Amino acid sequence: MIAAFLALTPEEGYSRTCMNEIKLLRVNESMPHTPVLYEPCIVIVLQGKKTGLLGGQEFAYDPQHYLVVSVPLPFTSQTVASQETPLLAMSISLNVAVIAEILIELGEPRASGDEKPGPLFSSPLGDELTDTVYRLLTVVSDEVKARVLGPGILKELYYRVLMDEQGASVRAALSGKGHFRQIAAAIRTLHTRFMDSLDVEALAKEAGMSAPSFHRHFRAFTGTTPMQYLKSIRLHQARFLMVKRNITASEASLKVGYISPTQFSREFRRFFGHPPQKEAQRLRYLLKVKAESYWPD
Repeated sequence: MIAAFLALTPEEGYSRTCMNEIKLLRVNESMPHTPVLYEPCIVIVLQGKKTGLLGGQEFAYDPQHYLVVSVPLPFTSQTVASQETPLLAMSISLNVAVIAEILIELGEPRASGDEKPGPLFSSPLGDELTDTVYRLLTVVSDEVKARVLGPGILKELYYRVLMDEQGASVRAALSGKGHFRQIAAAIRTLHTRFMDSLDVEALAKEAGMSAPSFHRHFRAFTGTTPMQYLKSIRLHQARFLMVKRNITASEASLKVGYISPTQFSREFRRFFGHPPQKEAQRLRYLLKVKAESYWPD
């Protein structure tokens, strides 16, 4: 499987495939703990190791464990890789329509009481899911195979994740059980309206919760407060714009909702550890890819 993956990722960075849901990543050197922003996805690591840190808890994703991100989520990630043993990973976005179809077909499984919906899960990668990943890898580079066989294999992969060791918790998260439904809706609002003026009271009202209850449950699920979450989204989006579009820090700050470029630069440096332009240059160097190709559209 490693040889097949390397053939599809001759250069470092993200590689597109013939399936919109699938991206392949190759990283040739280790990266320290770095703030990252993941969209809802499943990450399968074939070689190398990544460790996510959220709310003081570590989440390993390596050849023995895969990662599930149920909502858009900023957290800290560390990468272990080298030229001889590059990190090789497959990122599979969550197709909401397909997952909803599977959940309907599954019906309402009997609750075990162990369901704990959350934003991030790390689970052991078993033989059956490994086999599914391999078959998916064999079709993503061929347009005909991807179109004819890809959707069925992708649905199988979603099914196996939903029924895996932490499947009950993943299903509870993706189907929006309990307070997680309200918090997930608020997170989507933060991601679509991060450039607007938002406050906890308005978000709590939209979620149908009191401000103290909303604040408490938001922190329990994400490991951070709503306003800290909003700030991290704005800073990640600004970094994204600087790397991909080569715009200035001042331009990026205004596009993500900051009024004061000075405040933006101060908070950016505190969050990423470097001034805005230096961080953008550092990220391009670490990934050794052109700005316009780092994040495939």
